[in-house]
Amino acid sequence: MDLQDPVFLCRKVEDVLVLNNGTCLALDQEGHHLSFSFPNKSLSVPRRLHVTYSPLPLNVENLLEHAGQPLDGEHFIISMEKECVVKLSHDTILIVGKMTYLVRYGAQLTYAMLPPLNIPRSFHSCTLLDGGRVIVAGGVGIWRRNWLMESELLDMSRTRLVWSMVGRLAVPRVNGTILTVAGGCPLLVGGQGEQGQQDLTVEEFHDHAGREDGDWLEVSFNLS
Repeated sequence: MDLQDPVFLCRKVEDVLVLNNGTCLALDQEGHHLSFSFPNKSLSVPRRLHVTYSPLPLNVENLLEHAGQPLDGEHFIISMEKECVVKLSHDTILIVGKMTYLVRYGAQLTYAMLPPLNIPRSFHSCTLLDGGRVIVAGGVGIWRRNWLMESELLDMSRTRLVWSMVGRLAVPRVNGTILTVAGGCPLLVGGQGEQGQQDLTVEEFHDHAGREDGDWLEVSFNLS
């Protein structure tokens, strides 16, 4: 987020996570639920994070402009424990779980519903990749409650916004984190396995050039 970012993520302020300048991102005491609200008093917030985002693709801008709906009421509540939130730009986020929501902060809060995942899930991992692509991996299926090895990719630059199946994990996991370092391949780290194990191997995602798929490969690191 840059210095002109109208919405930015802060650390906890009196047990509330704040997206200030008009909009709050509030968590309950267990840290499980997210609500957008409009505070009636100024809040003391920490300094801003300095993160630069690429402009949204034109098709996404058009979608928000022509199909975006104003958010009714003061709260839009999702489960931060079950859903996955990706920041797409300085004022836009993508919420992925049972449904897929594109949410923008502006003069008013607006949102648009996108096609859901092929396998709606909870406790999954997600992140923004180069080129405006969002990848989702792991988690537990919402309907069958089965541990998932499948991953899905949404290319925000395409005219038709649909999730594509792009590869299977070597080991299913929940609550993992997908990291990208210096534009390299995404790394899936941490989380818990099906038997509660936490010493899971790191997996690296390699997409296939010119194709809408890829593979997860287990990798090891020599820290000695």
